[in-house]
Amino acid sequence: MKHEVLSLGLGDLVIMKNCDDTLGIVVDLEGAIPHRPNSRNRVGILWSDGDGVDYEPGAWLEVVSE
Repeated sequence: MKHEVLSLGLGDLVIMKNCDDTLGIVVDLEGAIPHRPNSRNRVGILWSDGDGVDYEPGAWLEVVSE
């Protein structure tokens, strides 16, 4: 399934590029993880199969629904 790559916004439904099996929702666009200096370009995602917010590089994500 091919999805259009869009800018990320709060509440967007996303998947990891080239991996259609898990859906997530964007919950944080600030992306800085405390005590991780190289985490500025990350986006907080609440994954459907997870138990908390994971911070993923925005470039790895693909919007499937705004």
